[in-house]
Amino acid sequence: GRQIFAQCTKSWKGKSAPVKINKRSYTTANLVGLPYGTVLEVSNDKLNPLPEGEDLLPEFNIPLEAGADSAEDNTFPSMEQASDNRDLVDKNDSQSLGYHKLMDLVQQGTEGSAIVSALVENSKTFESKTEFSKAKYIARKQKKYQIRCR
Repeated sequence: GRQIFAQCTKSWKGKSAPVKINKRSYTTANLVGLPYGTVLEVSNDKLNPLPEGEDLLPEFNIPLEAGADSAEDNTFPSMEQASDNRDLVDKNDSQSLGYHKLMDLVQQGTEGSAIVSALVENSKTFESKTEFSKAKYIARKQKKYQIRCR
């Protein structure tokens, strides 16, 4: 699982002490009264409680390739895939969304899921990756831009 370093501020005089997550402080005033185990998403400068059915790992549906058969229980794609990663070369030009545009999205307070979708759409090599590599890429981007905690 994913581990996030969080600590409560020790010396605080006020109604609700802030919590520090990944070197940033967030107010806890909107968290009072929430049930134990509520999943929170970090956005802008606050923690937003998510609906009850949400999980720490956000859902991101990847359409299976045409012709890719899945297992009997439809949970995993079959091991025989038409594509593989042997032709992919890491040249740092496969992402058409630039660093400054990405940071603008983050600074504007765009939701993490929208940022992840933009990264996937602007990746030139995403469609040529295997299903496992696609899931791994999305999980890495969600961990960075769509931070969730309990």
